[in-house]
Amino acid sequence: ARAHVLALQKIGQRGALPYYDVINLGTGKGNTVLEVIKSFEKVVGINVNYAISSRRKGDVEAIFANNDKAWRELKWKPELSLEDMMLSAWQWGRGRY
Repeated sequence: ARAHVLALQKIGQRGALPYYDVINLGTGKGNTVLEVIKSFEKVVGINVNYAISSRRKGDVEAIFANNDKAWRELKWKPELSLEDMMLSAWQWGRGRY
């Protein structure tokens, strides 16, 4: 949310609208799907029903956001852990933010 507020402030500084830009807001390091599931289960206390299977045709091996531009343009860097993000997403989804 902080990065989005900074982006809106930056748009306001640019003057003429409409203006848009694309800025990745990831952590800069990847997490596996299983790491995300396990983190979610830990902070929420709910077991997720999942199955491990073979990679599907076309699935990428790894993907993550390069957040260099977020720092350059917005002076933003990630501050939260994966567990923090999972809890925040859960609270938001349940209307408890």
